[in-house]
Amino acid sequence: SRQDRLAAMANDLGTQHIDTRALRRLRTMSVDGTMYDGLDGLMGVVNGGHSDRVTRDELKTFFAQHHNQLHSFELDEIMSVADKDQTGSLDRPQFLSLCRKLLRLHNDRWKN
Repeated sequence: SRQDRLAAMANDLGTQHIDTRALRRLRTMSVDGTMYDGLDGLMGVVNGGHSDRVTRDELKTFFAQHHNQLHSFELDEIMSVADKDQTGSLDRPQFLSLCRKLLRLHNDRWKN
């Protein structure tokens, strides 16, 4: 079901160790419509569905809820990679791009 896919995706993204150097080098991969819907739904999970933006604190809370306490410098690095317009929060395209990169890191790790 859609909810199961969303929960699995949230778990995959939320629990992974994030190599910020590898994240910085990645290009965004394209995704099919089903995965796009899941990523779009994930934005609502991360920000509580209250807006079309995700803040640094919301990312911190999301990862912490998945038992992944990120250090301040890791969050800073993630935001510097994803927040292209340097507003301090991620709009929908920036958030979706970050998620696709994180999924690629996750999938590449399991291939090796």
